[in-house]
Amino acid sequence: WELESFELRALRKKICNGYKTLKEVYGSPLYGIKTGLNAAFIIDTPTKERLCAEDPKSAEVLKSFFIGKELKRWRPEPQGYWVIYIPKKRMNIEDYPAIRDWLLPFKDRLEKRATKQEWFELQQAQEAYLPFFQGPKVIFNRFVDKPQFLYDKTGNLTNDAPYFIPTVDSFLVAYLNSNVSWLMVTSYVPKLRGGFVQINGKYIDPLPIP
Repeated sequence: WELESFELRALRKKICNGYKTLKEVYGSPLYGIKTGLNAAFIIDTPTKERLCAEDPKSAEVLKSFFIGKELKRWRPEPQGYWVIYIPKKRMNIEDYPAIRDWLLPFKDRLEKRATKQEWFELQQAQEAYLPFFQGPKVIFNRFVDKPQFLYDKTGNLTNDAPYFIPTVDSFLVAYLNSNVSWLMVTSYVPKLRGGFVQINGKYIDPLPIP
């Protein structure tokens, strides 16, 4: 059933007809790493500096990281977070004693995670996405009540709540934050309470790109 007015249907048709989709132009949005326990793997800068002072090798497994509240419209506002980045079957935790000692208090909870990995490894490290993380990208949070897309060139990683689109094309963030784009985005995505919507990657795949 179509419950919209004829004028609104005609407007949507005008916006879409003759244009490729976001998926065709930029590829589907990607999502970030899944730690399985953020309290263990996400640390602030003072903790990072302490771990590196205890063992300089700690720096090898620490990567700069965005949390959701740092992702503002147009640009990130970093507050200095880091992720202990240990993919599956890539390292011996005994080679990183400061990192091992930091993670040890969380061991029981880490061993109870749903998937199979060593207790000190990330649940889903998204290693294949690392080159895309490290380049320019457009990032967006999953739960928003207004356009909140940003352009990032820091190379920071994110968790699996935000999505990102690898691109050097800063036009895309301007377009995604526009009223025209938001009209179309909100026609694809699930509506939530309080005016919020849920923007999973698959829901903006069909967005027309002028």
